[in-house]
Formats: sequence, structure tokens, C-alpha cells
Amino acid sequence: MSRRLRAGALTVSAIGVVYLGPLGFPAATPVASAEPDCRPYVLGIGGTGQRAAEQTAQPTMLGDHLAAYGDGYRTESLDYPSSIWPTGPYTKDESVRDGQTAATAKIAAYRAECPTGHVTVLGHSLGAEVAGNIQDQADHTILYGDPRAEGGIYDALPGIIPGISSPGERELGPNTVSVCHEYDVVCDAPAPWVDPVHFVLAVQGYLTGWHGYAPGEANGLAPGQHLVETPSPNPALPEHTPTGLPPIEQTLPLPEWTPGPLPSLQDFDNAVAALDPGPYVPTPVAAYVPDELEQYIPPEALAYVPPPLPEIILPPLPDLGIRLP
Repeated sequence: MSRRLRAGALTVSAIGVVYLGPLGFPAATPVASAEPDCRPYVLGIGGTGQRAAEQTAQPTMLGDHLAAYGDGYRTESLDYPSSIWPTGPYTKDESVRDGQTAATAKIAAYRAECPTGHVTVLGHSLGAEVAGNIQDQADHTILYGDPRAEGGIYDALPGIIPGISSPGERELGPNTVSVCHEYDVVCDAPAPWVDPVHFVLAVQGYLTGWHGYAPGEANGLAPGQHLVETPSPNPALPEHTPTGLPPIEQTLPLPEWTPGPLPSLQDFDNAVAALDPGPYVPTPVAAYVPDELEQYIPPEALAYVPPPLPEIILPPLPDLGIRLP
């Protein structure tokens, strides 16, 4: 019989003694509290929206990771704001700060109960930033999709939005494993002005599942950062454009054009001459009206002869003093 079962039996006996108290038997003394649960402790720190998902009983990636440890471990999901304003009520900096405080308290409580116990901290995304910031408090730290990874989003973009500071690349401790999927923009994000196509692919990868990590992906990996090669989320685009512009593999066909002779001054003279109506010749309106319309026009209108147009004489242009050689 386990210690926990023996404690239960003592409790049943105590209830019997209390029931017989009025018959003259002495009351039972309180049963000592059970021994602390000193199985290896695994503290999971989820990413953005972890608290909201757990409050609504929604499945989470972190929940799958913790469940994979089995009964031989004491697992717990950290309750912290896990939001990034404006998508949540707290800013990123507030979530990180509160998460560090809560995680530190959880680890300290376990250490007080089990001084020789083993602590593993597991973090994903925003939770990886929190877990990495307190890696010195754990015996083993596993980070998935850490924004502070080398080449992560904090390397690519400066912290110019209030409440979303960019602390930069982190230095990993001797017992920390960091796993990043290629094309996960959180941890694999070149600056958009340096490699714009890869940045776009990383954003697409994040939106289409590259930011998800399966339980056990860090198993067997040595401490340090590991970039896991994954297929491109959009094979139609080149993987990298370090020059800033995507290469043009095939030029667009241009229409064939054979240039003709260049215009000459004589051509302009001919065009001007074509516009010259010549000397005035009295002509009735009927000469300009189609035959099928003449029946609809009064005869006096058809017989009308327009007068000559007045001659327009333009003033000479001023001499600007420009002389061609």
C-alpha cells in the first residue's frame, strides 16, 4: 500500500473515532499532511493567448507538450497575462514582466518543497521569451520559437511600438535548448529591407503553421540554438533575395519594332501646307451636305455661301537673343 493510501486509511479511522466520541473514546489527533510531490517539475509557459485559451478550455500546443511528459513528472502551465496589446488587454512588456514574476514564484515554491528536485522550464513564442529570461533558475530550459533567438524578430525589427520593446538576441545558458523552424518569422526573420522575400515567406510560414512545434522536437538536442530546415511555404518565390530585389529568371517578351526614318523639317512643312485651305472660293453649303440629308434642310440654307474667314496675323515673337551656330 502506498503512503498516500495509508494516509487515507488513517483518515477513515479518524472519522470512526470522532463518531464514537460521545461514547467516551478520546478524539483522534489530526493526520499529518502528505509528503510533497517531488517528481521532476515541468513548468510550461505558453505563447500569446495561452490564458484565454485555457479559460475557455481550448486545446493548446503547450498542453500537448505537457501531456507528453506523462505521470512520472509534475507538470504545470503558468498562468500569466500572455497577451500583446492591441490583440489583448496587456502589452507585451507587461506580459513578460508578470510572467517572469509568476514563474520565479512557482520555481521557488517547488525548490522549497523539494530542494533536490529537477526543474524543467518549457516556453513557446512569447512564453519562450519569459522562459529564456529566467533560464538560470531551471536545471533544463527548452525554448520553441523564441523571438530573442539569433536572427529572430527582435534582430530584424527595432522596438519602436510602445509596450513592445525589442531586447535583442539572447545568450543561451549551458542547459538551454532553443529550437526554431525555418520560415517561422518569430525566430527566423531577416530584416525586410535586407532580405524582403525571405521575410515575406517567414510571415506566410508563421500564418500557415510553421510556428507550431510538436512535442519532443527538442529531444536529443544538445544545448544551443537549432534551426530546423523546413520546406518553403511558397515554392513559387525564391528563398532569399539578399540584394533587396528578387531576381528575374525570365524576361518578359517585348513587341518587335522596326524604327522608320526620322522626321525631317520637310515633313513639318508638308503638314503645315496640308492645313492651308488655299485661296477663298465661294461655295454654297449644299456642297458640304450629304445628298441623303439635303431633303431635310431648307433650300435657302443650302444655297447660303459662307464668307471668307478673317485673316489672322500673329504678332512677331520677341527676339530672345538666342543664336544657333
